[in-house]
Amino acid sequence: MKRLIVLVAALLLALSAYALEPVKKDKSKMAVEGYGHISKSEGVNYSAGGAFIWGKQRTKGFFLGAGTGLRYIHSVHEIEELGEGSRILYYGDEAVVPVFIRARFGRVRPGKIKPFVTADIGTALNFGKEANTKGFFFEPQIGLDLAENVYVTLGVDTHHFLSRRLIRVGDVIGTIRDPEKKVKGIMSTGLSLHVGYSF
Repeated sequence: MKRLIVLVAALLLALSAYALEPVKKDKSKMAVEGYGHISKSEGVNYSAGGAFIWGKQRTKGFFLGAGTGLRYIHSVHEIEELGEGSRILYYGDEAVVPVFIRARFGRVRPGKIKPFVTADIGTALNFGKEANTKGFFFEPQIGLDLAENVYVTLGVDTHHFLSRRLIRVGDVIGTIRDPEKKVKGIMSTGLSLHVGYSF
């Protein structure tokens, strides 16, 4: 994870060498986008949602803004039999509100197909009673402007996930004792796709 952050930071610094030409006036920009995530790591195995982003084009190659939205999270559902009536359940479907800062590097060339890199860093707010997904997330992305206002990005989405395990222990006559709950904090990583419209 640390190597990934260092790599993205180095790439952003390298791109800033040609991205510092100022614009005549800071130009406010907004965007709406759809989001999808898929993963095979422990924790979330897919999620979907949308976001609204607002910010300013600081130079001809650098945009800085903030965003929020809503995401539906589907965590891994498994039943692991431990023998002698014991089993572990992994669970948690829920909705979270991401709040993040977005930095984008890429030349502004209206009407032309052009690549760019961007990164989101923020937190996922979860108002559920027993929240599984909450806290820090980081998402570097590589994108392509398909038209003046339409873009698509592919990224690596890493966020904090609480894996809750319910352990139900049965005795020899089949009576189920009270479940024991264990919570494990992990970082779940997967691929993400964003499709957006800016205005």
